[in-house]
Amino acid sequence: MNRTAILIINYNSFFHTHNIINQLLLQTWQKFDIYVLDNSPTDCDYKKLLSLNSGNLKIIKSGENLGFARGNNLLHRTAIDSEYYDYFWILNNDIVINNINYMHDMISFAENYSKDYIFGSVLYNSDGTLQAVGGGKYNKSLGKADNNLDYSKDPDYITGASMLIPNKIIEENGLFDSDFFMYWEDTEISFRYRARGIKFAIFKGDILVHLESGSAVSKDSALGQYLSSYKQFCKKVGVSQGLFLFHMALKAAKYACQLKFNRVIMVLRSI
Repeated sequence: MNRTAILIINYNSFFHTHNIINQLLLQTWQKFDIYVLDNSPTDCDYKKLLSLNSGNLKIIKSGENLGFARGNNLLHRTAIDSEYYDYFWILNNDIVINNINYMHDMISFAENYSKDYIFGSVLYNSDGTLQAVGGGKYNKSLGKADNNLDYSKDPDYITGASMLIPNKIIEENGLFDSDFFMYWEDTEISFRYRARGIKFAIFKGDILVHLESGSAVSKDSALGQYLSSYKQFCKKVGVSQGLFLFHMALKAAKYACQLKFNRVIMVLRSI
């Protein structure tokens, strides 16, 4: 069965990264290497990651916080400079894998498709409720993205929390757009791939648990990053400025319930 490179970003979250590494090393199928980029501002997590003893674990320290898109792009370049891989699995560090046969079954599933498909996973919340079937749906009228909760429908985009991509597709179409720092990069790459004839398939043979807590960022920072990335997405896919402003107002109103009003205004002025 084909070799896979697993790409994981760490940002001040050694606990989650350590857990996902341990879960991967327990998998029955071991034809993979794990590439971890430490985006943290200090060397604390990096030193802990270096202490982990595994021959198929590669740890890289970034000189700055590259975010999700540029960070994964760097990991991909590092991986292909090391050896050839048939697949790249973009994986959040706050994923929980309960089935030791998950990778074997997922790669076997992917092998049944031609190399013009990318693959998503079924994600559950920690409380046992369904989080997303592969990814999300994008409402063009509202400029709004929501998780796909319907097993019978294909998502409009594959979530970056678990995205399996054949190497051939990345070679021909690139990976993430480096204009994105965090948020919407998975939507952009999915739209770009689909426009070039690439199709989606969802591995439904088992589930992953997505804790959605792998990187600790403040609420105002998260709001600023989300809106900045959404602005980039609108430019890339031709969403009108008016629709962007409407969606920005809705998002800001939601955050206003959690943040002081003056902090929301400061964030909006920075976009």
